[in-house]
Amino acid sequence: MMEKRQFPRFETQGLHAVVTFYQSNSAENVVVQGEVLDMSLAGIKIKLASALPAGMHDSKIKIALSSSHSKVPMQINGIIRHRHTAWECGVQFTQGSLIPEVDELLFECTKVK
Repeated sequence: MMEKRQFPRFETQGLHAVVTFYQSNSAENVVVQGEVLDMSLAGIKIKLASALPAGMHDSKIKIALSSSHSKVPMQINGIIRHRHTAWECGVQFTQGSLIPEVDELLFECTKVK
């Protein structure tokens, strides 16, 4: 099966994420801890510590990342594009999110074959 991705995916290790879900119908945001499973220059796959809240399948989100290796903190904006399980989701970065730190972080990761 041919991969349709524009950018290669990289496995991550020890990359912690704090994910803030912005609800369009509420003033309250939902914050969930998670672990990054893999990422590319276009998006990221995250395993959440708790199930994805109901009604969040296409939410705008902010991801605060911290690497156990480089200690480089960063924030990335995106939108949920895929829900793999109740605890895993695929996020597409929104325009303006591609920052030099993402490229630096990918340098630490292992390419997914």
